[in-house]
Amino acid sequence: MKCMKNKGFTLVELLAVLSIIGVVAILVMPTMLEALRNGKTMLKKFDKQGVLDAGEMYMTDLDMGIKEYTYQGNETLKLINGHTYKKNDVFSPYDLKLYVIDHGGIDVNMRFLVKEGYYDKNCHYAGEELGGEILKKDKNCHVPADCTIHISIDYSINEEGYYVTEGYTSNFKSGCGE
Repeated sequence: MKCMKNKGFTLVELLAVLSIIGVVAILVMPTMLEALRNGKTMLKKFDKQGVLDAGEMYMTDLDMGIKEYTYQGNETLKLINGHTYKKNDVFSPYDLKLYVIDHGGIDVNMRFLVKEGYYDKNCHYAGEELGGEILKKDKNCHVPADCTIHISIDYSINEEGYYVTEGYTSNFKSGCGE
């Protein structure tokens, strides 16, 4: 008499294996979800630090005279050194430093930082032209367009009485989803 070999699993064996897999999944799932949450939190923290760094790079370029700052206020300014500025006038780098120090910093919008190339060149906000078309919604942007950061200059005064830049500080002001 020939012995027949079992070519498959019985229903009981299959149910036992599925039960074991189910128990393991239940035990592992909270850990997996926690790891996913931590990853998202870390990404948000990374994005926020990138925004603050972009603001500080922008202020560095203004302070060093690499970029020009156009005054957008409505009142006429008379700075410490006697220069007068009206809306749409371009500040000299040192006058900008005086203005930023005197006003405790400047506010910069995220849309502007992206447009000027200081943050995520792949980000395009609604209303912007891309490929000959006006975008109806944001594309590849992780930070809201209305996010505004406040940037200030950390400074000291040298022996001649001039302000000397020691560094920059940036903080979220509004619209950034904190």
